[in-house]
This record gives sequence, C-alpha cells and structure tokens, in this order.
Amino acid sequence: MTNKLPDYIENILDEWETIAHFAYDNYEKLGRGSTIVFTEDNQLKFMYSKQEWLYATNNDVAVKLCKDYNPEIEFLVTFEENQRLRTIRIASPEEESNPKRIWFFNTLADLNDNPDFDMESLPDWFLNTLDKLSSIAEKK
Repeated sequence: MTNKLPDYIENILDEWETIAHFAYDNYEKLGRGSTIVFTEDNQLKFMYSKQEWLYATNNDVAVKLCKDYNPEIEFLVTFEENQRLRTIRIASPEEESNPKRIWFFNTLADLNDNPDFDMESLPDWFLNTLDKLSSIAEKK
C-alpha cells in the first residue's frame, strides 16, 4: 500500500517549475531548508523554512532529508497531514528541468526584463557564468 499524498500536494507537482524555482531561489538566499505548502482561504501558499526550523521540529526523518538532499536537482516540501508535519524529498523528473536550471533561466529573463535588477543579490557562480557567456559572445 502506498502512502498517498494529499491532493493539494499532488496538484503542486503539476506546477513543477513554479515550486522548483521558489525552492531553489530560497536555497540561494537562505541556505538549505524546505518549502512549506499549505492552503489558506482555499488558496495554495508557499513559505520557505531554513534548516534550523526543521531541526527544531525534532523530526529525525526531516533532519536527515535536509542534510542529504541535492538542491540543484531536488527540493523538500513540508506539509500538514493528519495534524502532523510531513516532509518529503522531491527529485526532478527526468523529462523536466531541474530546480537550478529553472532558476538560472528565470533569473536571466528577469535580468533582461528588469534594468533595475539587484545584481548584488545574485550568487557568485551565476555571475561567473554570465562572465563566461559574455567572453564567448565577444569572441564571435
């Protein structure tokens, strides 16, 4: 017997890019953690909790998941089920882009669309990649 996920969790998996981007963006800004998914006024809501919050729950499974997940290709989702918090690790489907790639291309689009984008908030690896791309373009 499989442990069925609540319908609203199943539904967010249909919005893979949205939650993957949200999770990776928060990972870059805040570090390891979990995307908390809940409903409020019949609306699906996301929050991000840093790993310290997961550790404070004293849930050994959630702590291990937080230590072990690879944020480039996976993210954690925490939700309430039967009045208990449950944390699961979700890996990128093979046919879909991974969270880091989704974040990368969405951030490129944001940079292109918003001339006032805060470049200071971007991670060094991203800026280094932009420099490499610029160097390649200059050689053409």
